[in-house]
Amino acid sequence: MVFTTAVRQGYTWLVVIGVLNTAISAYYYLRLIVVMFFRERNAPWDPPRIPVSIAVALVLPLPGSSISGFSGACHQGLWGPAHHFNPIRYRH
Repeated sequence: MVFTTAVRQGYTWLVVIGVLNTAISAYYYLRLIVVMFFRERNAPWDPPRIPVSIAVALVLPLPGSSISGFSGACHQGLWGPAHHFNPIRYRH
């Protein structure tokens, strides 16, 4: 859809660059998925050891971010229509 609009506007050269970049990134990510899920391991796998300080740094913000995300969802649900109103656009 984006590429079609760009071609209609005369940016064919930009579409060629975009398609090439898309192909390169698709190759990179698909290769990563193949290595991760479809190849046999060369060495035995040991679970990583996480230091206590890093575990605390990862777990400590969870309650705050959960509460913040939940309150944001409630706020948008309650004030969603009013949030999209722009009084400057509707000035007479």
